[in-house]
Amino acid sequence: MHLLFTLKFSWRLWRGQRLQWSLLALGLGCFSALLLLLLQLGPQLRTPLPGWAQPADLVATVHRTDPQGRYQPVSHAELYRLKHQPEVTALAIAQFRSSELRIAEQNIDRTKLVYYSENLPAVLGLQAPFTRPEAGQAQPVYLSHWLWQLLGKPEVQGLDVLVRENDKRYVIAAVLPPALDRFSEKRPGLWLPWEDRFLSLMDIDEGHDTSKGPGPKALAMTENLPNSIGFIQHKAEVNLTALAKNYDATPVEWLGLQAFKMIEDKHQADIIPGIELFPEQRADLLQQFWLLCCLTLLCGAVVAINLVFCLIGQLVQRQHEMGMRQVLGARSLQLSRQLALEQLPLWCAALAIGGLLYWQGAGLLAGLKVYQQYFGSAGVPFDWGYAAVAVLGLTVFLLLCSQLPLLWLLRRARMFRNRQAQRNVLQQRLALAQQVLQLSFAGLALVLALSLQFQLLQQENTISRWLPFEEIRLRLNPGIHPDAALQRGEFGQYSAAQLAFASEFTEPVERKLSTTVNGHTLELFVHSTEMSSNYLQFIGADVIAGTAETDSDGIVINRALADRLLEPGQTYADLPGTTLSYLAPFAVQTQIRGVIQNLPHRGVAAASMPMMYTQLKVNGWGPHDVLTLITNPKLVDEVTTALEDWADRQGQDLDISYQGNLAKQLEQMNEPYWIFARISLLLAGVISWLAALSLYYQLKTQLLLEQSVLATKLAVGATVPGLISRLCGHQLGLLLLSVPVCGLLLWGLSPWLSGKLGASVFQHNAVLPALALLLGLVLLATVLPALRLLQKPIALLLQGRAT
Repeated sequence: MHLLFTLKFSWRLWRGQRLQWSLLALGLGCFSALLLLLLQLGPQLRTPLPGWAQPADLVATVHRTDPQGRYQPVSHAELYRLKHQPEVTALAIAQFRSSELRIAEQNIDRTKLVYYSENLPAVLGLQAPFTRPEAGQAQPVYLSHWLWQLLGKPEVQGLDVLVRENDKRYVIAAVLPPALDRFSEKRPGLWLPWEDRFLSLMDIDEGHDTSKGPGPKALAMTENLPNSIGFIQHKAEVNLTALAKNYDATPVEWLGLQAFKMIEDKHQADIIPGIELFPEQRADLLQQFWLLCCLTLLCGAVVAINLVFCLIGQLVQRQHEMGMRQVLGARSLQLSRQLALEQLPLWCAALAIGGLLYWQGAGLLAGLKVYQQYFGSAGVPFDWGYAAVAVLGLTVFLLLCSQLPLLWLLRRARMFRNRQAQRNVLQQRLALAQQVLQLSFAGLALVLALSLQFQLLQQENTISRWLPFEEIRLRLNPGIHPDAALQRGEFGQYSAAQLAFASEFTEPVERKLSTTVNGHTLELFVHSTEMSSNYLQFIGADVIAGTAETDSDGIVINRALADRLLEPGQTYADLPGTTLSYLAPFAVQTQIRGVIQNLPHRGVAAASMPMMYTQLKVNGWGPHDVLTLITNPKLVDEVTTALEDWADRQGQDLDISYQGNLAKQLEQMNEPYWIFARISLLLAGVISWLAALSLYYQLKTQLLLEQSVLATKLAVGATVPGLISRLCGHQLGLLLLSVPVCGLLLWGLSPWLSGKLGASVFQHNAVLPALALLLGLVLLATVLPALRLLQKPIALLLQGRAT
């Protein structure tokens, strides 16, 4: 009965302060949703094991690290050195390739394949349906769960697949469990036998007897090029750092033609404990994880300050009630339990809002490419144990915030203190510190959110210039050698002003470039795109120096690369004519023809990566089998019809896919950044309103305590506008005090958060709008309670009854 009465009383308190408690419930809901998301993501990022893997101390993953510190696949020739290390007991390899498939009467374009060594399932602890083949029996072929779903879940019994890369037909043994979709960022659709990895290259060595195995060129291209990830089982108490050093020091036995040894000669091996399939994707996720941590701490701090002060204001008005209950025999524990029960409606509302926000947030994250790569088709994992921890954390957080005000006021001397009595100096200083701190947190959240929004607006303005361009992907079989017309961007009746050709805009390849800068040899990795000579002019690239036209002997570079090549005293105009050398895959000498502004090939956030643009020509491996065509959307149907007619005449097997608007593609690439920018804006708004609400109720409580003093001032001639002006001046003083505190927080947080995110976060042009918003909220929180109170009759104010 007592419990029911307490809940009814708390419901009346909450209903009587709808705005205050609704915002508090929203703030607590945001905090609980962020806390739950961090708890779900944290274990996955701290211990990067796939869902199918069991923690094993004796398993390690072998990648290589390029000179820029990025993880990359490694070649078989290098991995084979691990067999000579006494600490290694087993070596398993997964090699990745791509091919078109024909399965269940459907063509699947450019699907990733994995050739898996026979011992790979045993080394990684993979469970059924992996089986060990009998002696003389071929390795089974497996279909990934995501590709099986894409095909419409056909019956596996008797299902076969044609792999276009080697023109061999396989019978599917089984469909892998969904957890195995998370096998490297490449997400292979088909698992093929290890011994078939040479098949697609057997005919590359003209005149070689294939019955004796692969020729030197096929052997070199399969074993020496970096397309694999290694996994080892090692002995107990092995120092992996020492093992990596010994591994690096062991000479590589390159197989087949030496010209095909791995291009990136300056790199080191990385042996990572456990099963680490995609460290690059985990690094991207960690950037967002730290941003979420920062926002969660800010949200929790401001919600705690608001909740504590709202309860202090409520308890100040209930001092007499609490004091009388103590006199009548109520113990502190009973009062504490009652106050905790009174927060039950707030707890329920926060839990419901938090669950809804988590569901929405997890759905947004599950649609992002990096999350799909890392977690597979199942999306962000959900663990009920961590959900229980989040609920417990919310409960403890709410209990602490509700009990602190009671412990502060739970003294008999204070319980019977007149409501109009002034708080002592310590209480005033504590309140001042709390107000300054919450304004500082709100200012920090606003600056962070507005900085991201300004960057977002800049990206949208940058991307909008590519709205007039539609991209079409052309897959050619057996391929095409670009002639002079194609190199100019001309095709049939269409001129260079209507079309442009290139390798894929959003997927440039990486090249190793070398030159001499300031008397020193400079070697760096840059991204490269092959294109027709008119391509850069066609998409409206901004020329800084020289020309934007490429030719057979000249390239165009972007500003990010030009900045690396400038010598002291040089300008961009001095770069055209400079000689460079790059590997594609063999050494090519070329000259710079021009410098252009950065283009967002992998999204605006990555626009500052060094780029060079070369002319379409016969490459080192053969004809081009994939090209992209850019044209005006109005010409898409007409151009595709002309391409199909041309393919019929040329005997080409042409596959046309519509990539969509170029600007839309760039928007999708920036989607993770945009989502977190909008999340930060929502949280900054909640934090700021909570800070303003806290100021509102603090000032309201203070005015109620001082209403007789205010009435006396009004009686002797003071005006309401004058009193409100003084109050605004006092509150603006608090805002001025919070500015240096906020600046100090920004100074300490900016390098840390920018380092975690890999880019500058804070922008100076966000400071003034954030300060203006905070100023408006402070003035609003000051004027409203003052107007409501000072409009009461003076007689009621003198009697202390204007409550």
